Parts: sequence; C-alpha cells; structure tokens
Amino acid sequence: MGIDIHWVFQAHKNNQWVDIPSKYNGIRDYYLYDWLGTGGQQAITKPRGFPSDFMFDADGCRHPYKDYASDDRNLYKFMGEWGYSWLSGAEIISAPIPVKNMRIWVPIDVYNEWDKCSNPKLWYELHSDWQQQEYSERYATPENITDDTWWVIIDWIYDFTEDFEYFVGEVRRLLSVHENVRFVFGFG
Repeated sequence: MGIDIHWVFQAHKNNQWVDIPSKYNGIRDYYLYDWLGTGGQQAITKPRGFPSDFMFDADGCRHPYKDYASDDRNLYKFMGEWGYSWLSGAEIISAPIPVKNMRIWVPIDVYNEWDKCSNPKLWYELHSDWQQQEYSERYATPENITDDTWWVIIDWIYDFTEDFEYFVGEVRRLLSVHENVRFVFGFG
C-alpha cells in the first residue's frame, strides 16, 4: 500500500488564484511528502486544510481545473482523501531541507564504489523487521563484510537537499515566472 500526492500549483493573478501548469511530475516520494506536511518532525507545517478560497466540489475532494492541453474547463482533479494542505512558494524555498539520522542499506556493489562522504547513489531505509526477512544473513555492517554479503547496513546522516532539488527547483522556476505561487495538495 502506498501514499500518492494529488496537487495543483496556483498563481495569484487579478486578485484570484488560478491553476498553472508545472513540470513537477508528482512521483511518489515519501520523504518529500513528510517534509511538505504529513505532520512529521521536520515538516514545513502541519496540514492546514485547503485554503479558504480554494474551489472544490461538495464531496470536498475534487477541484475544477483547466486542461492546458485541450483548453477544457469542465474537468475535475482529484485532490486526495486526507492531509489536505497548502504551502506558498516562498515557504517552500525558504524552508530548511531535512537532514535525518537514518539506518540505511546499500547494495554491496554500490557500497564498494561509494566515496563514503557523499550520499550513496542508491540506498533504502532499513526497517525494523529486516532480520525476519529471507536472506537476512546477507546483510552486514561495514566492519563485518564477507564474500557472502549482498547489502551493507550504514548509520548515516542523510541530507535531502539533492533529493528535493527537482521539486524546490520547480517552485523557484514558477516563482520567477508568476511571482506569487502556492502548492495545494492532499494525499490518498
């Protein structure tokens, strides 16, 4: 089971908020979602609900929008089922990017190529049930690596700046074009 984000960028023009196209693709990114506002410790803010001037249907989960490809205004965009919130572009670009103490694992070949300073190019958070998984004997810490090791467990201080640049960079771009932007979203 996963969490998806449902969203729209809007710009303030002629005293109203209007939907604007974006290059953000909304791919599933739990760490980004946590930072945007699912209520985690390093979230920019706790969920705020939809802005008071945000248009949505009576069910509270669909937003009328314009399809920029077809110029059709009679469409609705699903906005999720929970965690409704919004952030201004200024809030997003000024918020500190999370740095998190994590226990991660990396494939042995990635570990062997890694400089041990930058973020590993491929990593996964190690979950508490890892020892119950099949092949758990193939995990090792750096000091216990053997010829049978497939994955290396590392305690790492992970900086998400590079990971979030695709999103924050798009917000910067939208602000340079539209000046006043907000990101309205929900999860589901």
